[in-house]
Amino acid sequence: MTTFVTLMVVGRWLQERVLERNRHALLSADGVEHLFTRRVEAGRLEAVPVTSIRTGDELWVVPGDLVAVDGDVLEETAAVSLDWITGESDRVPLRPGDAVPAGAWNAGESTLRLRARQDFSASRLHELLRTPPRRDPATDPSRRYERRFSAIYVGLVLLLGAIGFALWMPRGFDRALAVATSILIVTCPCAIGLATPLAHELTHLALRRRGVFLRDDRFLTRALFVRKVLFDKTGTLTMGGLVLSGQGKAALALLGPAEQIALWNLVVRSNHPVSRCLAESVPLAARRIEALTEVTERAGDGVLGRQDGHELRIGRRSFALSEPGDDVEGATLRSGHDSKPGESWTYFTRDGRLLAAFSLEEELRRDAASEIARLSADGFELHLLSGDRAAKVAAVAETLGIDPTRAHGDLTPEAKASRVRALDAHDTLMVGDGLNDSPSFAAAYCAATPAVDRPALPARANFYFLGEGIAAVRRSLEAARRLRSVLRGNLALALGYNAIALTLCFLGLVGPVLAAILMPLSSITVVAATVLRLSERNAKWMS
Repeated sequence: MTTFVTLMVVGRWLQERVLERNRHALLSADGVEHLFTRRVEAGRLEAVPVTSIRTGDELWVVPGDLVAVDGDVLEETAAVSLDWITGESDRVPLRPGDAVPAGAWNAGESTLRLRARQDFSASRLHELLRTPPRRDPATDPSRRYERRFSAIYVGLVLLLGAIGFALWMPRGFDRALAVATSILIVTCPCAIGLATPLAHELTHLALRRRGVFLRDDRFLTRALFVRKVLFDKTGTLTMGGLVLSGQGKAALALLGPAEQIALWNLVVRSNHPVSRCLAESVPLAARRIEALTEVTERAGDGVLGRQDGHELRIGRRSFALSEPGDDVEGATLRSGHDSKPGESWTYFTRDGRLLAAFSLEEELRRDAASEIARLSADGFELHLLSGDRAAKVAAVAETLGIDPTRAHGDLTPEAKASRVRALDAHDTLMVGDGLNDSPSFAAAYCAATPAVDRPALPARANFYFLGEGIAAVRRSLEAARRLRSVLRGNLALALGYNAIALTLCFLGLVGPVLAAILMPLSSITVVAATVLRLSERNAKWMS
């Protein structure tokens, strides 16, 4: 009994140690207490927790910071990103008096000043950040499986001990007690008490070395039930940035050297994602500083400047062209302008006449296509859910090979969660990175996120991962399968050992002392097999 209790306690300690390490690697709270904003108080600007925001407060939101409550823009023009609310990756221009929704991000280059319309407790952001309700353990199939197995094993061991005692009772109480004791000792569940948590520890270690951090050890059991993997688009399958499409690269190559230099000098003065994309795409030879005057960026429209008496513009068609139809046919022939769903276009003009039209598309994570293909080949049903425009979602689904009937755009956070619930039969894994995914995380059976820089989501996820790819999703599911295989192998070893040992015990050939020797030998065998099968040298399943 002492040996058994020791093994179980040590095994439990090993299991909890790795969980605590992962929990402390990131904030485990819901994230609210870690969010701050800048508020004007008595003529001074102070950093305060968002929980202290009250209606009428004047707030300053610096570029890249979060808008914690609904508010009204004061004085300056601004631009915000709503990708955490709607999944929409485009910037939204704002003018004085415009309303700003809670959960938006300041995507401009200057501080956004606004007047709070509500207390933080009434903010929609507060609703999104609330810790989701935990599932009832009674409805969790993984927990039911564990309890059922434990109950069967313990009941069977006690039954065998009682049978051994009864069979040998006619030969005396002492002899019967020795046989029953030998049976209870020799059947000590070493594979469960020590090898199982050790296998979990080694699996955690293998995942952690590849940038995958489990927050909930039950995920390795839950993952065995996963049949549907649901991906958010912006920031999950895409990098959140833009790249030139093939047509866009062709249009850039067709510009003359002087035009490329002028283009670079115009876009390098802007921090807009489209401008950054074009600035990085211009050949190095054309990145030569030349004088531009009256350079102005109009939020949501584009950038304009003057060079040698000519006006240069880059941006939307309505902003760049003096007339929407001016010279579009000529530029179409030069750039191969053939708009496709999901593409966005920006126009480069001189004095209102089109020089080039650039098509841009979202930058997919480098391994998105290959990982989607591998998950599909493994039999998982893949879905794409996003708040971004349906055309963009359809284009990404087509590129990645996701069934178009399972790709849905224009979804609010609540609508996305409703679709997750409609699919959920204890077999869904939701992967997302935005606040708009929080309700979906609560609705899904399992959840994962690459957004390690945002405390709200990892606190709700079963695991989070690092890196620029999504291989962590497949690796985590594969790790669960590999762990199950190892545990089944351990169980097979334990059953084989127990079958032989029990036979000898029932025949009276093994006494308590010999049973006490055989039990640790079996433990060493099972532990060694576990280490061998989950060692780094044999971790091909992690590739």
